[in-house]
Amino acid sequence: MADPYQTRAYEVRFAYRVLSYLRGNTYNAYLLLAIIAWMRVESGVSYVGNNPLWLKPGTFDASIRLTIKNGYSVYPTLDAAARATARKLLSSDAYRVIVQAARYTPKTGAEGRQGQDFIAA
Repeated sequence: MADPYQTRAYEVRFAYRVLSYLRGNTYNAYLLLAIIAWMRVESGVSYVGNNPLWLKPGTFDASIRLTIKNGYSVYPTLDAAARATARKLLSSDAYRVIVQAARYTPKTGAEGRQGQDFIAA
């Protein structure tokens, strides 16, 4: 059985891609871990259709998703899911605080705060 506290490479790649698509701070390990924590809260270590955040279909992912299964989008790859996640977050002012938390560059020594701000948002 896999260690539940071990960060997996696919989780890091997914978090990095979400931040890349958001034009966020990809250099902050705390922020990457915040996205991984979000992913684990949503799906644990299992999910269907490359959709670790259990996104429901919408106009933001219509051109990305393969199909819909049990009310959730199914994506061809985790990269497509990361792109859909960023599009969802960028699609509404309701998510503006989350996007801002992903984008700012914290002062040296305060990098952990960015991850906390992202989770709080």
